[in-house]
Amino acid sequence: MLSVELLKHRAVIAKKYRDNLDPTRKAALRVKAKARTQAWRDSRTPEQYLEERRKERARYKLWRDRLFKELGEVCRGCGITDSRVLQVDHIQGQGRKDRLTKNFGRPGFGYLYFKRILETSDFRLKYQILCANCNWIKRAENGEYNRSIVADEDCVGRKYGEM
Repeated sequence: MLSVELLKHRAVIAKKYRDNLDPTRKAALRVKAKARTQAWRDSRTPEQYLEERRKERARYKLWRDRLFKELGEVCRGCGITDSRVLQVDHIQGQGRKDRLTKNFGRPGFGYLYFKRILETSDFRLKYQILCANCNWIKRAENGEYNRSIVADEDCVGRKYGEM
């Protein structure tokens, strides 16, 4: 298995290569990649596709459940235990950056994110379980959002965990 550092290095080199390509060559490569992807999609039957999706969902659920068991299956903010609303939260923020690093931004490999969190030696210090509401409140209060989201006046000034 390739290390994260090596994959990051390869991504940097590939980006530099793509940035220095002339527009005609770039367009030709895009067309070629699109044709390769379409050929791969056409080679699978609908049944094969559905089977692959079923396996992906099963892997995702397995690794998510393992992580939740390790971190405790209860929201640290309000104590709710309904797994449908529980999420993994990055205690220090930077969740998007971490997801792209651990998952390499590839769709269909979401389970790798949970697996790599569990492989981290100090994951209990970096991650916690929060329900969706507590997670969004925390993001608003700490300014962890990427887009210009305006915090609700109810949430402003209230400390995280005070319900």
